[in-house]
Amino acid sequence: MSNDPYRPDDLPLEGGNAGSHADRAGRPGCLSPGVVSVFFLLLTALFLAYFGLLLVNPYVPINPFPPRTPLPIYVIATADPDRPTATLTATKLPETPRLNTLEPTLTPSQPPSPTDAGTSTARPVVGEQPRIPTITPVTPTPTLVSGPQQGDVIEGVFTPPPVGDPASYTRSPFPFTVFGDGVEYIANPNDQACRWASVAGSVTDINGQPLPGLAVHVVGEGIDEIRFTGTALTYGSGGYEVFLNGAPLRSQYAVQLLSQTGTPISAEFTVTTSPLCEENVAIVNFVQNFEY
Repeated sequence: MSNDPYRPDDLPLEGGNAGSHADRAGRPGCLSPGVVSVFFLLLTALFLAYFGLLLVNPYVPINPFPPRTPLPIYVIATADPDRPTATLTATKLPETPRLNTLEPTLTPSQPPSPTDAGTSTARPVVGEQPRIPTITPVTPTPTLVSGPQQGDVIEGVFTPPPVGDPASYTRSPFPFTVFGDGVEYIANPNDQACRWASVAGSVTDINGQPLPGLAVHVVGEGIDEIRFTGTALTYGSGGYEVFLNGAPLRSQYAVQLLSQTGTPISAEFTVTTSPLCEENVAIVNFVQNFEY
C-alpha cells in the first residue's frame, strides 16, 4: 500500500508490477463495461421495436391491453337529389270517368193490397225474390255508326225503346224493368274497336223520354262500378256505359238500376258478355213501367 493519502490503492506503485490491475479486471464474475453497454443497447432496440409495432397495429396478439373493437360502419346508398331519375308511366286504356259509388239500400215497405192493384204505388216486398218482368213491345234493333272521332257526341248509336202501353207490361214490384229480351250485342263504336268490353244502354221514362241522373250498378268479375245515366251520350241522353275489360271476354255481370239515393228501382239482371269483337258491347235498356 502507498503511503500517499491522495493516491488510489489500485494504482500500481512506481516501479511496481504494472499488470496487477489487468489481472484484477480479468478475474471471474466481472463483466467489462463494453458488454454491459451492448446489452442495454439491444434491450432498448427491442423495446423500441415492440412499442413501434403497438403504435402501427394496436390489435396484435402481443398487446396485453388492446383497444376496444370498433363497431362496423354500414354505408347506405342514397339517391343523388341532383341526378335525374327515370320515371315509369303506366298507360291505361280510356275509361269512362269514375263516379262515387253508391251503396244500394233496400227500403222495406208493406206489400200492396188488392185494392191498390190498379194504382202505381207498388213497392218491393222485403224477403221476396222479384220476378223478372216480360214486356210485349218489339225488340229494338242496334243501329251502328262508323268511326266516331275523339270528342264527338254521337246520338243514336242504339235506338231507344219505343213508347209502350204501361198496361201491357208485366206487373213488377219495381218501377223499372229491362226492355225486350234483356240484352243486345253490338260492336264497340269508339276508336278502341276490339280493345274494349263494356255494358251500356239507356233508361227511358214511362213516356219514352230519356231519363238521366239514375245510377246503374254493375257487379262481377272484379268489377263493382256505378255509372249515372246521361254520362254516355253515345247511347242517348239517358245513356250509360261501364267499362269492363281491355278485350272482349265471356263473363257474367249483375246489372241493376238505382235511384239517386241508392235505392234499387229494378231487379238485378244477369248479363253474359260475348268474347267476339263484333259483340263486345252488351246493351241493356231499362224502361219505366209505372210512376214511383
